[in-house]
Amino acid sequence: MAGLEAPDSGGGLEHEAHGSCLPPFVVVYTGLSDDVPPLSPCDPRTLKAEQETFNSLSSNVEDNPALEKQRCITRREIIRRSAALSLLTVLAGCGSGGGAAEPGPRTFIFDLNEDGRNWTGGFADLPADTRRHDTYELRFEPSAELPAYLAPGRRAALIAGHNRSDDLFMFVRRRLTGLVPNARYRAEFEVEVASNAPSSYSGIGGAPGVGVYVRAGITPVEPRADARIAPGYGDEPYLLMNIDKGNQSKDGADVVLLGDIGIPGDEEVYRFKTLTSASAPAPEQFFFTTDAEGGAWLMLGTDSAFEGLTTLYYVRTKVTLTPA
Repeated sequence: MAGLEAPDSGGGLEHEAHGSCLPPFVVVYTGLSDDVPPLSPCDPRTLKAEQETFNSLSSNVEDNPALEKQRCITRREIIRRSAALSLLTVLAGCGSGGGAAEPGPRTFIFDLNEDGRNWTGGFADLPADTRRHDTYELRFEPSAELPAYLAPGRRAALIAGHNRSDDLFMFVRRRLTGLVPNARYRAEFEVEVASNAPSSYSGIGGAPGVGVYVRAGITPVEPRADARIAPGYGDEPYLLMNIDKGNQSKDGADVVLLGDIGIPGDEEVYRFKTLTSASAPAPEQFFFTTDAEGGAWLMLGTDSAFEGLTTLYYVRTKVTLTPA
């Protein structure tokens, strides 16, 4: 879920109106301050407990400055969590990526600073024999700290792998719900990543930036890598996707190419980069059909021609769905 951040808030709402427990503006911010327990705004028990605390403090505050201060903090959290709960329900649904089926356009916004643990990661186009995976340096962390120089205190989903097979596919996925069952939608994607691969670099097999292609897709079946023997892979079983993801710079039926992970400059330092359907190298419309329960799977992935180590963060994703 994307938070609307207060400028230079440093992790919480720092501004309060004089003589009042209400902040001068109500803002939803998913990074709570250090002195506030990191409870999910999706948990109604959290809001209920804070309301009870506020009521108790209100009846005993009188002229006690300490109680008054705690009352203000509690009231502020109630406002913040109430707004977060409302926005989460409308945009993405608490914890499930959706809610009750609603006709018409839908927008899902996922800030992986908070939502990372609702995503799972996987790898494909490599030998199925796990004894060979050590050399691939495979790694997935749904909630990893971003480099401090880039975004202090923020987290994102980290995925990494060394492309020993000359064709490593790394992906993350999340379930979407609350859509109309068996319905056709058009999807537009906006994906923010953090990359340290300059576009100016070259590499073995392909470049570490422009040779690592970002794609997005939505399917009614869960994207996964299955072990099987297939043409072009010899007699050894390989982990291959159960959907059509295309290959490197070429689209597949179930995904669309958004661009690459190349960043400006010539330093290997992490920078944010946003890729969208509109700014893709060859913009095209993407359609999918939901399953019988009104759900589908969102997948983001990279297909690499670079025969080296790629470590990428998925920071934020926005998906706009329009009935087709």
